[in-house]
Amino acid sequence: MQDMLVEHGFRKNNINVFYNNGLQSNETDDDYQNIFLPTQKRLIRNHLQYLCEKSHCSDTLYIYLRTLTLPDGSMVLWDTNSNGKFDEGEIYRPMEFLDDISSCNAKRVIVVADQSFSAGLVTTAKDYSSFYNTSLGNVMIFPSTLDWSRRDNQWLSELFLHSDHIRTCLEKLGEFDEGEIYRPMEFLDDISSCNAKRVIVVADQSFSAGLVTTAKDYSSFYNTSLGNVMIFPSTLDWSRRDNQWLSELFLHSDHIRTCLEKLGETHQGHYQNASIPLYIGQKTGLTRSTLLGKPCGLWKMATKEVLRKYGGCSLITQSDHATNTDETDDYEDYET
Repeated sequence: MQDMLVEHGFRKNNINVFYNNGLQSNETDDDYQNIFLPTQKRLIRNHLQYLCEKSHCSDTLYIYLRTLTLPDGSMVLWDTNSNGKFDEGEIYRPMEFLDDISSCNAKRVIVVADQSFSAGLVTTAKDYSSFYNTSLGNVMIFPSTLDWSRRDNQWLSELFLHSDHIRTCLEKLGEFDEGEIYRPMEFLDDISSCNAKRVIVVADQSFSAGLVTTAKDYSSFYNTSLGNVMIFPSTLDWSRRDNQWLSELFLHSDHIRTCLEKLGETHQGHYQNASIPLYIGQKTGLTRSTLLGKPCGLWKMATKEVLRKYGGCSLITQSDHATNTDETDDYEDYET
C-alpha cells in the first residue's frame, strides 16, 4: 500500500504506519520508516487530531484501516499489558475515530476500511453526522463488507492498489457503471439455445448460488432452452465465496475419464449432501459424459487411445491415424 501511495505522489516521510508490534531489531531498511507501535490509543488519536487541526497540513488525508475488529466495528489495537483481554485503552471505537477526523482541515479524508464489520463504521458515521453538530462533509469511507459481517478477502485493498489514482475519480471508485456489470439474466441470454452439446459453467465466485436460482426461473419463464447447461456454484446460498475449493475440484480432476455426474456428486458431498443449488439442464445424458464430451467409464483405456477415439480430429496426429488398435471393450462399470 505504501508503494502505491508513493507512486501517486505521497511523500514517503509523510506516511505513518501503526503496525502490529512495530519493527523488529533487524529491520532497518528505509522502506520501513515511520512505523510505530499501536500500543497506545492516545498516540494514534493525537496523531490524527494533530493532522486535522493543522491549517495547511493535508490536501488528502488517506487512512487505511486493517486490523482486528469487534462486531460493533471497534478496532482492537495491542494487548499492552499481556493479560489476554480487550481493555478499554486497547480498543479504538468508531465514535472515537470519527471524533478524531471530524471537522478535519484536510480537503478530503479518505478512509479505506478493509476489515471485518467495516460497514458498521459507515452506519455510525451517518448517525454521527445527523446527531452531532460536527461536520464529516469531507470524509469518504470505503467499507469492505456489505453489512455487519466478517471480511472474507482483500478485494478492497486490491481495488485501491491497482487503480490509476492519477486519473480515476473518487466517485468512480465508489460506483459501478451499468456497462461494467454483467447481470445473470444477460449471461443466461447469451448462453441460451447455445448449439454446443454442453455448456459447463463453473461459477467460483461470491453469491454464485444466485446464478443457479436465476437459471431455474429463466428456464421456466422463457420459452428458451437451457437444457444443455450445467452450473456448478461455489456457494450454498446467497453468500460470499470463502475459498477456492470449486476451482481445486476442476483443476485436479481427470476430465478425460471423470463423468460430469461424478463431479456433481463430489460437489454435493462438499455440502454434506445438503440441498445444493446445482443446475442441470434437461437434455438426456448431459451428465453422462466427461467435461470434454467423452463417454463415462473409460478407465481401462490409455489416455492416448481415449483422445484418438473421442478427442476429435484436432487432437490426432498422422501417426495416430496410421495406428490400428483393437476394438476391445474399454469400459468399466461406472457406479453412480
